[in-house]
Amino acid sequence: MPKFASVLKDKRSLIILLIVFVHVALDQATKAWIRTYPINSEIGHFGFVRIIHIQNTGAGFGMFYGYWIPLLIVGVLGLSVLVWFYYWIHGKFPQYINAWTIIAYSLIVGGTIGNLIDRIWQSGAVTDFIDPRIWPVFNIADAGISVGGVMFVIFIIWLASKEKQQGR
Repeated sequence: MPKFASVLKDKRSLIILLIVFVHVALDQATKAWIRTYPINSEIGHFGFVRIIHIQNTGAGFGMFYGYWIPLLIVGVLGLSVLVWFYYWIHGKFPQYINAWTIIAYSLIVGGTIGNLIDRIWQSGAVTDFIDPRIWPVFNIADAGISVGGVMFVIFIIWLASKEKQQGR
């Protein structure tokens, strides 16, 4: 495994930090703007998507509503695992750190940090505001976690297919 300092000097790690920073800043800026409106107020429409101020003390899809302390702990543990995972991959399989995985990883980490900031500063609630009406209301952080997760699944499927073709 590489030394921690060498991971931080790696250009790919700096790109991840930049993407995470931009993602968290965009997430927090949009949530701050939404919080200027009363809770449950409809702010506008963009096609079929409605913008509405919701405070969610649960997880995705309304699960674990009101259990914000366990969700905060799970979020911190999840973030710790994500950081360890990158450090491990960087040392064992640096060839798999490419533009695709950098973006996927950055979106997941940035989204996790964005929602953790909300849980800490908003008394356990996460500000959600994007309502496509066919899906639960979500925010920029949630979108990053979901898109990054799908990107990782696609990468793993591609990698497994490649390994199978090579007979490994």
